[in-house]
Amino acid sequence: MDGASLYEIDVVAWSEEQVAKLRALAGTAGSNAIDWENVIEEIESVGRSEWKGVESQFAHALAHVLKVLSDPGSFSSSAWAAEANTALVQGRHDYRRSMARLLDIDSIWMLALRRATGGLSPFGFSIPPGIPRICPFSLDDLVDETFTSETAMRTLRLAMKPSISSNSGD
Repeated sequence: MDGASLYEIDVVAWSEEQVAKLRALAGTAGSNAIDWENVIEEIESVGRSEWKGVESQFAHALAHVLKVLSDPGSFSSSAWAAEANTALVQGRHDYRRSMARLLDIDSIWMLALRRATGGLSPFGFSIPPGIPRICPFSLDDLVDETFTSETAMRTLRLAMKPSISSNSGD
């Protein structure tokens, strides 16, 4: 596969490949006329912005799921669920397999928790007790076409059951 088609298919893999080649070239004689550090940084940032965008979409989706779970009676709950599904679709569209090792699902989860908390607190709502602090989803879940806000809600409710039962004295 040539560089142009790799760029079109997977810009993260392309940027990593180009950075490796540029680092090797930067150490050769006669290459001092080029500002290698900044050229390399710019190419690295192309790949980073791509996977950060996917990370943000998945965090956005999970934050909206958490909002629905936290305030299911809200007039916004249907819109939050739809927004979660839209963000999942967009994240999947932009996702490339080369991003898997760069995307930290627990960091995505913590970002989602912070976003949901920030979105709920002005209205007097909070994340329910028993929400796992470690992400109950895998990256494979998020990129699976069958994973929806409804699927996420079911998983979260199941993950919360032990905490709910232990807190209720059952």
